[in-house]
Amino acid sequence: MTLRAALVLVLLACTAACSPRQEVRRTFYADGRPWTELGLRDGKPDGPFTTWHTNGQKANEGSHIAGRLHGKVTEWGEDGTVVLEASYDRGHLDGPWRERWPDGKDRCTAEYHRLAESWRRLLRPYRRTD
Repeated sequence: MTLRAALVLVLLACTAACSPRQEVRRTFYADGRPWTELGLRDGKPDGPFTTWHTNGQKANEGSHIAGRLHGKVTEWGEDGTVVLEASYDRGHLDGPWRERWPDGKDRCTAEYHRLAESWRRLLRPYRRTD
């Protein structure tokens, strides 16, 4: 074995040992139907997730990055109607939030801006109190 081949093998072994372990964990109801499907990286939620109601309808769908919600998250009722839609940026609400009644009409809507919230927190100690 040449020195170059030995170095390549050592580099490959180190890369495999240091890379995070990625897996998909699935859980099931007692009758075998899917309950949850969750991407994990080193034991933390990472990647897409989906949960289902006992009747087989999708209940939740979204994704995580390093254990925090990230991107669009949707929740459905047992009848398949959208109950909640929200957007997250690494665990913080960021973007539209829409909660609906079972008949599909808006119950509550809001718009979150993570950057604006960060500025409010930063400037809060400097507000005048008089």
